[in-house]
Amino acid sequence: MDELLLKKTKLEAAMLGSPADYAIRREYFAVLMQISYASFGSFFAHLPEIKTPVLFRGGTSDIWNLQQIFLLQWHDADFHYGDYGFPIPTPRRILDLAAYSGYTGVYFANRFPAAEILCIEPAEAIFAALRANTAAYPNISCERAAVWHERAVLHTAGNFLGDWGTHFGPPSGTSADIGASVPGYTIAELLERHGWPEVDLIKCSMQGDQTRVLGGPTRPWLDGVKMITTRPAAGVWSAGEMEALLAAFPDRDFVKTEENDDILVIQRRSPIIDTEASSLRLLPVLPQRRAFTLTNIVASHGFYQFGQTGIQLLANPPGSPPATVAFRLLLDGQSRFVAQLGTGPAPGGTSFRLRISSAASGSEIVAARHVLAANAEFGWSIGFDPLFGPHERLLSTERVASEDTAADATRRSFFSDARLL
Repeated sequence: MDELLLKKTKLEAAMLGSPADYAIRREYFAVLMQISYASFGSFFAHLPEIKTPVLFRGGTSDIWNLQQIFLLQWHDADFHYGDYGFPIPTPRRILDLAAYSGYTGVYFANRFPAAEILCIEPAEAIFAALRANTAAYPNISCERAAVWHERAVLHTAGNFLGDWGTHFGPPSGTSADIGASVPGYTIAELLERHGWPEVDLIKCSMQGDQTRVLGGPTRPWLDGVKMITTRPAAGVWSAGEMEALLAAFPDRDFVKTEENDDILVIQRRSPIIDTEASSLRLLPVLPQRRAFTLTNIVASHGFYQFGQTGIQLLANPPGSPPATVAFRLLLDGQSRFVAQLGTGPAPGGTSFRLRISSAASGSEIVAARHVLAANAEFGWSIGFDPLFGPHERLLSTERVASEDTAADATRRSFFSDARLL
């Protein structure tokens, strides 16, 4: 054990020096897993982007949930990883139902430091770990309770995957009910108890009965929620369960997608005023962060530029894969792409392409191309049906074939003021 703890400390120092090195992080979590398999007691994970150590209990399912939140599905180094690394509009209030040991609450508190977070957890031992992990965050409140479709007194009804899957339900008349009761509140009652008139994000990981809790007939909280995330209790939805839950949120008001294989995301469509969606700049106003992906880029000085002049992608030679930049954007009814295109003196001109695809299915929705001669500019405008929810947008450039094959170091090509309207 001493050897594992020493290795843990060395890897924590390595992560601090290279916080975006995913290989180090993967090795670190492998060591945490070994520690959890070898000893009972409390241990702490030190992650460079989380401002407090995170407690996990050896010999329990804590390590699996810790890994699920802080390791899997890496997106970038700016808190966009783990189960909830997908795009989330900045929330003011977050309701974490079945908060377990507080790992999601801590993740959200670091990703959205201005948000108020309410963590609800019914199991006594797990609640103690939740309190320990969230005590340093004044914006996190915790309550030992369960969420239910009606006011009730609930009891332990079994578990799945250790503590991680502790299930509560109505009394069954067995001795297991004795001394294990916890109050069960509806979502509306929880919000009222804490003085919240509305909530932006509800994360619901309760073990079963999500359909009645989230999709019941009486939901006074529904008009004030912007996003809901939930997942099946045992990793698989029971027959008709997911269909019933989806039907409870009409398509005219909500976009429904699946993230990281089993997380169902239900997001309210933003209202469109005068049938015009808000303008969404591809380059955010600094210091707002937005991840992007570059591919097929020539590794030379000045190969691309993001700034006041827009997006500059030096066009690759004819026959080469096009230079591309891709963004993942959360759309709320935009139906037009506009940009000012420009070229340098590259022989034969430049081909510009736009592709927009669904982040959920990967299917291509928009595909457009425009060829621009050398030393020219053009106001490009592409219309399409209104789009909602997460989408991938890809811009690319490539040189058009020409008899003049001379090398041209000034083959600039750029998208200025690119935006979705």
